[in-house]
Amino acid sequence: MLPFQAIVEGSGEIKEVYLVRIVQGVCGSIFCWVTIVSGGYLWAAGVIPFIGFCISVIWLFLWRPSLLSSILALKENQFNWRSQVWSLQWRVGVSWISMFLMSQLATPILFYFRDAVVAGQIGLTLTIAHMIGIFSQSWIARDIPLMSMAVARKDWVALNTIFINNLRSMIIVFLGCSAILLLAYFLLADSIYIQRILPFWQVFGLLLFVLIFQICAALSVYLRSFRREPLMCPYIIGAIAALS
Repeated sequence: MLPFQAIVEGSGEIKEVYLVRIVQGVCGSIFCWVTIVSGGYLWAAGVIPFIGFCISVIWLFLWRPSLLSSILALKENQFNWRSQVWSLQWRVGVSWISMFLMSQLATPILFYFRDAVVAGQIGLTLTIAHMIGIFSQSWIARDIPLMSMAVARKDWVALNTIFINNLRSMIIVFLGCSAILLLAYFLLADSIYIQRILPFWQVFGLLLFVLIFQICAALSVYLRSFRREPLMCPYIIGAIAALS
């Protein structure tokens, strides 16, 4: 469903697409908790993406029915999914899977080789760090349509200016939020909540890892403006290295 959202977002309707994503997140979280409370446990991991897909389908057919019909009505020489979308889509999909393995594989590995406590600590710490990363990445995501339009106009100065300014903002926001998190660690050092995350220097190391991870993700967004995904192979190598 991502390409349909990308088409609407690229046309300038950024608020509509982000509203859909907010509804996906809220509904996904609610159904996730319902699944856990109902005894579904690990099945809850698949609930969020499934609900997200369902929300996208409802949005597409009820609020954007003309989008699907117009795509289907286009002649092959006007729009070809296989050559114009799929050629990039499958590479992005492989990159996402590889990045997920690099960033999340440590939790089940520690669960197997150590215990549930350590696995839970790194899982929660990674979640907090990635939430900071996702929040800071908003400064990049908000101007993806502008970067794509700059590429279409071949306005490389505008493209680089937008990206560099947003990348700088992303890093500043990430560092600021990380500083707040580390300060909260000291303030809550004697509370039971700190026991649920990793020790201080390991938290610091994970934040550094996620910062590098988010910078790579920002570079991927920049390169996708050209409808290219040259980082797919490095991501695959990283995932294989993590698996081994």
